[in-house]
Order: sequence, then structure tokens, then C-alpha cells
Amino acid sequence: GEDGLLIESLRVLDLKSPLSSAAGKKAGEFAAREIAEKIEEQLVGPEILYRLVEGDEPETDPVKLEAVDPAEISTSEPILLFIHGTASSTRGSFSDLWMNSGGGNGTIWQDLQKKYNTNIFALEHRTLTHSPIDNVVDLMGKLPAGCRLHLVSHSRGGLVGELLCRAQFNNAREPFSKEDIALFDGRTLTASS
Repeated sequence: GEDGLLIESLRVLDLKSPLSSAAGKKAGEFAAREIAEKIEEQLVGPEILYRLVEGDEPETDPVKLEAVDPAEISTSEPILLFIHGTASSTRGSFSDLWMNSGGGNGTIWQDLQKKYNTNIFALEHRTLTHSPIDNVVDLMGKLPAGCRLHLVSHSRGGLVGELLCRAQFNNAREPFSKEDIALFDGRTLTASS
């Protein structure tokens, strides 16, 4: 499976071994990035927004991902957007929703289809070589202006979702408060800060 591929790659290469020279460290960094890019290419393919549509085999593959042009996305109804976790894919993070829905014969997926119709999408995004900020910037270029998003995220996908939400504050408030920024600095603000 997807997780097995990642673990096997790390085990074979023993990335924990120390590299002594500066050149060795640079070579290690380059190799690690190349490996991460290869893993992501296999997991998610091209980074793009996909529509989740009926698959070819209802029993074994009830949902497939179909590339979509942002101009084809309806903004009259909310969009349900799935954002997967680290070193995963939409299938890796969410396929249980449409594969028998935990023994419920796909009822969860059927309910989602009734509510969102053709407005169910997934972001296939890089998680090893791109930051959540990069993912959000890329996604914003793919979504139609004025759309309303309902998010379902898993693991690191929650960071992407959080940034999407914070980007919507407009002039009501800044996306990050002094307290938020202080958390990144590892300090606590006092009343005089």
C-alpha cells in the first residue's frame, strides 16, 4: 500500500546514517528531495483539483478522480473539498467513505452525493516537498472566485484547511494574531507584549 512504499523506501536507504562532509550532506539533501518527489508522483500524480465521480466498478472502485477545469465548477452551491494527509492521497485518506462506508454499504457516500451532487472535489497535493502554505496558494488558483467551501481533512490536510479558513478573514481581522505568531516563536505573550 501507499504507506508501505514510503516506509520501505526509507528503510532501504537508511536516511538516518550520518553524512560527514558538507558535500555528503548536500548530496543527501538532494537525494532525499528526489526520493520525496518520486514518492509523491506515485501517490498523487500531478497536483491538481479533482472532481470525485462515479467509478467504473461499483463494488471495487465506486469513485474515481476526474480532472476538472475551474470554469466548470458551480458556485451556486457549496463545494465539499477533501484534503488528504501526509504522504497519502485522497484514496489513502478517504476511500473508506465510499468503500462500504464502514460496513454501511456506501450509505455515507450516498448521503454526501445527495447533498453535494457534482460539487465533491479533492485536492491531490504534495505533502513532503511543499508546505501547507504552498498547497493553499496552489489551490486558490484552482478554485473559482466566490465559491463556498465545506472541508473534510485528514492529518496534515487540516493545516491546509486551517490556512484556507484564515485566508477568508478579509478586513474583519488579521489571519494571524500576535498570539498566533508568538506560538511559532516559542514564546508566551504577556499583557505588556
